[in-house]
Amino acid sequence: MMILHSHVWLSSPPRTNDLKITAEELYSTARPVLDAGRAVSFRAAGNSMCPFIRDGEQVQLRASSAYRKGDVVLCMTDERKVVLHYIVSVGSDVCVLMGASNLKKMERCRYDAIIGRVESPAIGRMQVRIWHSIRLLRRYLLWIYRKYYDSKTA
Repeated sequence: MMILHSHVWLSSPPRTNDLKITAEELYSTARPVLDAGRAVSFRAAGNSMCPFIRDGEQVQLRASSAYRKGDVVLCMTDERKVVLHYIVSVGSDVCVLMGASNLKKMERCRYDAIIGRVESPAIGRMQVRIWHSIRLLRRYLLWIYRKYYDSKTA
């Protein structure tokens, strides 16, 4: 999930217009806040984590001492792209990531390039692992989901 225009709330939501920043600015701004033990909230842009996180949905991150398979995390990939994707596998110093609506594409990142795990909306590791295991059916399930969701929002 590419985060092009994000809303960063370091303490409480602002009462005026939201702050719009790039994904790279979000990453560099959020890292020290998360390292200090505080949460960061923003609005996601893109549909790569659909159906778990939709475009425009508010996301809250918090740093963790360990990240595991199935966690949805914000990180900078080896290609220097900031993404919000789930962890497919964890090596000694490298993680493999994938967006929930991606059918094949995976990214790699260094473990220390992960800055936080999604706390809200609540996404269970087991849900993500089951979703990952049915990759062959995803195309059809996403088509049904989008037809249903688009008809509800129209």
